[in-house]
Amino acid sequence: MKISIIDISQHNGIVNFNTLKKHCEGVIIRAGYKGYGTGRNTTDTMFIRNITCAIKSGLKYIGVYWLSQSVTTAEAKSEANYLVNILKPYKSRINFPVYIDSEWSNNKHNGRADGLTKNARTAITTVFLDTIKNAGYTAGIYASTSWYSDKLDDSKLKKYTHWVADYRGRNGYGKSDGWQYTEKYNINGNLFDRSEFYTDFKKTAPAPATTKTSINFKQGQAVKLTKANLYASQDSTKPARQLTGTYYIYDGKLMHLGRYRITSKPEYCGKGAAYITGYVAYPNFK
Repeated sequence: MKISIIDISQHNGIVNFNTLKKHCEGVIIRAGYKGYGTGRNTTDTMFIRNITCAIKSGLKYIGVYWLSQSVTTAEAKSEANYLVNILKPYKSRINFPVYIDSEWSNNKHNGRADGLTKNARTAITTVFLDTIKNAGYTAGIYASTSWYSDKLDDSKLKKYTHWVADYRGRNGYGKSDGWQYTEKYNINGNLFDRSEFYTDFKKTAPAPATTKTSINFKQGQAVKLTKANLYASQDSTKPARQLTGTYYIYDGKLMHLGRYRITSKPEYCGKGAAYITGYVAYPNFK
């Protein structure tokens, strides 16, 4: 079994998914990263668009990765929880692993986590992946062949799926679930990372939602909510309160973290900030 996968991030710009799906069976999408200087958890600017388009395109496999720069296990847990929160609106659609990307931060190797010892990095990776696994996802590590041997104690990480980057024409790591064999796969002049996987995680991943979830809601459209978390902004992580009842899509714009702005009456739609009740993630809409 060989499953063709292309991984994408904001660095690939605006991806044409109709073209992309002719070259792969699935995608692994970067959800975000921890800043190598600031240590700030940051969502990839194209994540919402990429995962929304991947779902709409009908690609068979959808996975996620996160570039880590945690320097303590406490940071790793916080970082992983940030990622879990980002993924909540799409959980039923993610049927491939959620990976931690463990590598150098840049060519200068001067990132906040680049100087970690092998033992410290392994402990951080373990906490991150256990948090992902406990949230109901298949958890895995993305790293190069040399990184697995030089920067991680891989003997302690065998319980997680491994995705190996090795561009030498062979997978120097040996047996792994996935092999990223090129960073120069050409699609109409645009270069992508391409991998082949040998495990069909879809067979063991959480089953998709039994009801079809639309991701296109129009201004003025009525939606029914039942104990739905209401947020004060598109980025806030703590709900302001829960809502039950009928509300209306304020302007039809899909915001960060899969949220739409809603309002309490149809005549309030599009009238101004004072009429916005708050932000609700679209999987809550019925």
